[in-house]
Amino acid sequence: MKKPIGLLVLLLFAGTLSAQQTTDNILKEFLNSNSNIVLVAAHRASHLDYPENSIPAIQHAIEIGVDIIELDVKVTKDGIPVLMHDGTINRTTTGTGKPSDYTLEELRKFHLKHKGIVTDEIIPTFDEALQHTKGKAMVDIDLKTDQLDPIIEVVKKNGCENQVFFFDSDYNALQHVRHA
Repeated sequence: MKKPIGLLVLLLFAGTLSAQQTTDNILKEFLNSNSNIVLVAAHRASHLDYPENSIPAIQHAIEIGVDIIELDVKVTKDGIPVLMHDGTINRTTTGTGKPSDYTLEELRKFHLKHKGIVTDEIIPTFDEALQHTKGKAMVDIDLKTDQLDPIIEVVKKNGCENQVFFFDSDYNALQHVRHA
């Protein structure tokens, strides 16, 4: 039993060391099928310490040397990509309903929760998230919407085409992203 634990610690340490690279180096290792580097990914950013998909969670993930930050993106009623995992904002905010039923201005009135406790944090835009990660970590975009063009526009606006990759179970959605 001690060997697997030791191996896990070694792999995590190796990943942490590689995480202190630029996104160009991370991408190089990510695409290298012969790489022996372990890349570290953070699901919903550093969601154990901060509200999931929040700017502080993203910042903390960067500070601890994460290579890839997975973020969930939905689009508001007024076409603004925001970070939100669930189909509704009920669990993670002080509001209720779908993000797509609100404008960004309306969503900004709600506060994020962390472990059921209301915080001062608000739902961030995808644009804000990319501004925080640019050049520091790759971003795994978990598409939670069929409104792909606003998300692609934000990626292009921030010049992050080589820093992000997309996850979706819908092949047609991924094809759309690929050809955009």
